[in-house]
Amino acid sequence: MATCRQIESLTQGYIDGEVSDSERLILEEHVSGCRVCDRVLKRHKQSTALLYETFEAYRLIQDLSAPVMAHLPEMDRAPLTARTVREVNWRAKHETVGMSRLLRLLPALAPVLIVGLALAIFYSWPQNGHAPTESIGMVMFCQGEVSRSSEAGLDPQGVDLSSPVAAGDRFETGNEAAMMLSLAGPTAIKVAANTRVKIHNERRISVERGRAWLHVGKDVRLFRVNTAMGDAVVFGTTFDVRVEQGMTVVTVADGCVQVETDVAFRELNAGEQATLRIGKRPLDVLAVDALAELAWAEAIVPDGNAQLAFADTVAPKSPAPMAAEQFFVVQTNGRAVQSLTFEWKPAGDVANTGGYYVYVYDDQMSQLFSDHVRAEVFQIPDRRSVDVVVPGDPLRDVRVLHIKVVPDGDAGESETVFTKVSAWGIYP
Repeated sequence: MATCRQIESLTQGYIDGEVSDSERLILEEHVSGCRVCDRVLKRHKQSTALLYETFEAYRLIQDLSAPVMAHLPEMDRAPLTARTVREVNWRAKHETVGMSRLLRLLPALAPVLIVGLALAIFYSWPQNGHAPTESIGMVMFCQGEVSRSSEAGLDPQGVDLSSPVAAGDRFETGNEAAMMLSLAGPTAIKVAANTRVKIHNERRISVERGRAWLHVGKDVRLFRVNTAMGDAVVFGTTFDVRVEQGMTVVTVADGCVQVETDVAFRELNAGEQATLRIGKRPLDVLAVDALAELAWAEAIVPDGNAQLAFADTVAPKSPAPMAAEQFFVVQTNGRAVQSLTFEWKPAGDVANTGGYYVYVYDDQMSQLFSDHVRAEVFQIPDRRSVDVVVPGDPLRDVRVLHIKVVPDGDAGESETVFTKVSAWGIYP
């Protein structure tokens, strides 16, 4: 039987069609019974497909054999004789004076060759700025001074109406400027003046400075807005995020938004506003006129042609069943709780499983603490449980724990079914 190491060495050749029939049969038989190698093969296929699509613009579209052959130097077609064969063998075994001198000069010529190669690469490198990337959105409105930069570290560039939006793009508006983006979902984002936002993907953005209005379309994944002071997490709703010095203000106009800081979390309903500050607990929540608070965004209207282009190119996703929250009630039996153990039934596609957020409440549904279990934990084939440790001191004087488990949507679409949650601690 082939070992996993031997199978791994054959994987890329198998994908490229470069292995023999016997090697192909050995690999296919092995991965059919080895989940680890099967997962490695799937990841190799995904990486190969990603590279193929990423470098689409640089792929050859015609055969170069004819032009190469046409420019090869003429070769001596005279038949070989015993003498010519002896001459070739002698030259191969005896170094010529010219070659000897060249070899001695190579160390001195190396810096010159390196500089020449660097200059050739520099002047032949594509100058269009951005490598081909998948579009996840489009600019629907643009007014005033608006710039775009990317993770590649290039200088900021201007923004045009109907231009595509890619993961990693950062947009910044100047004085009296405004813009609107649509992301696959669909999700609409209106950006006020003097604001900087970063698009991580179609379901996560950061508001680094200023103010943004969002209408989030429902999807199988959560939508998360990150700020320096805390996050806003939703499945689908309309709300406003304002980042000021030392605080973030979230106002909900429709639906429900969960706001989180480093020490607190809470759900906001329509007409509620929360102020998030690092280390502040409990959260400051007020009842407000949400329509008046969000009235600034009404003047930002998407361009009709841009809407048509968005529908044709980005193709908003069709409605999909929302990822289910899972809820558990755990009796503590009077013990001080130090940790929680979560057990689950592995998903069918373990390699495509995402992570989960854990929210813990007491018997009065007051928040206690939250945690995040990364996707990698659920992607280990033989793993069936994980422990979540209570931060700080053990939980005391709580007879019933209410525990909510929510998929994070950051990676994977295969859901994990939790079967049991247990509390562990010490007797009083």
